[in-house]
Amino acid sequence: MAQARTLSPAEMAQVLAYTDTRSHAARNRAMLLLTHWAGLRVGEVACLRWSDVMAADGLVKDEIRLLPDMTKGRHARTVFVSIRLREELQAYAAQAKCLGSEYPFFPSQKSIKQGFSANSLSQTLTLLYTGSGINGASSHSGRRSFLTTLANKGTAIHILKTLAGHRNIATTAAYLEFDMKPFLGPYGAATIVLFTSQFDSELPKLSDLKRLLHIPDGAFYRSTGHHSTEITRLEEVLMILRDPTVNSTRYTYRRKTLSTDYLATVADVNQSLFMTLKYSAQVVAGFNLTTKAMEELTTLLEQHQFIWNLRENCEPWPSTLQDQMQEARSKGLTDTSILEADSEAVRRVTKDYGLAAIQTAVQALAQWHDTYRWKDGHKASGQGNGGDAAAQSPSPSETETV
Repeated sequence: MAQARTLSPAEMAQVLAYTDTRSHAARNRAMLLLTHWAGLRVGEVACLRWSDVMAADGLVKDEIRLLPDMTKGRHARTVFVSIRLREELQAYAAQAKCLGSEYPFFPSQKSIKQGFSANSLSQTLTLLYTGSGINGASSHSGRRSFLTTLANKGTAIHILKTLAGHRNIATTAAYLEFDMKPFLGPYGAATIVLFTSQFDSELPKLSDLKRLLHIPDGAFYRSTGHHSTEITRLEEVLMILRDPTVNSTRYTYRRKTLSTDYLATVADVNQSLFMTLKYSAQVVAGFNLTTKAMEELTTLLEQHQFIWNLRENCEPWPSTLQDQMQEARSKGLTDTSILEADSEAVRRVTKDYGLAAIQTAVQALAQWHDTYRWKDGHKASGQGNGGDAAAQSPSPSETETV
């Protein structure tokens, strides 16, 4: 079984922003942060009582003492509560209802007297990750992220072992995921090539790439992995340009990935040269990118989403008026401003609402794509399976294979 994904600060902010829009936001936010900022297991969070967290003066304790029957290995340990975590827990406690010091600190939806089980809390946290668009995360992601963050700041592994409550350093080491290279490499500029394949063996061999393309470095990564946010933005552009009627917000949160893997190399590789290699994986797209290019793309996609949100907010107006008119008649109202509202006039207004702005936004994305997608250096020969479609510099409306 694959390990739970660790989250970057930006991804954690994304999860918290989504959590804040859902029901029981304060409770769910506090439970999430106990895993991310204190490294608690989900079962340990579920076991917490008011007396474990809150002092007699009504303030959150500096330390939480986990008793043997609350931990996975039945070994007691002390969890240190940071200032920012205390603030979050204090905010939750201020609006929560405490029936007694021995009641669950986090009641479930079923009853204020009943806490979560480890399984039900695990499902709750996983739904929050999934709903916020973070793929590959689970209830164990917080604990892994907590330990990995400390490790990357130089915390000694024997200290991490104590904080995690592990009995063996090898167990702690398996949790850690050291920082990968930045998305665009050490220089903020890279060629990114998106692939779709069933097996790793279908991808070009990195040794062949280095030898034949004279690239100094490169690596393959999963599209749903550490830099999935950046890959999502690139795939979002392709989806929009293939079908300008796509609402990119819906695509982002319910997307089916176009690629399975991507290659990142600091060299500026042109499309035709790359396609002289033989391989089975299909190329989805290639880009020669810079940090500035990704910043521009983020701004353009946000603008596109904003306009779509405006349009979708207005689309229901005509049908809403019709429904209200029918309900008003059924209740015997005689107000003509309600009964004779011109829903057709509203329909005419909303029909084209925002379409010109959406078209302008799509054109800006098309220009971005044309600027940063990889170009043909020359006509390729002897191309592999991925080369036939990609070497002709097709438009994003094709399978692309751009």
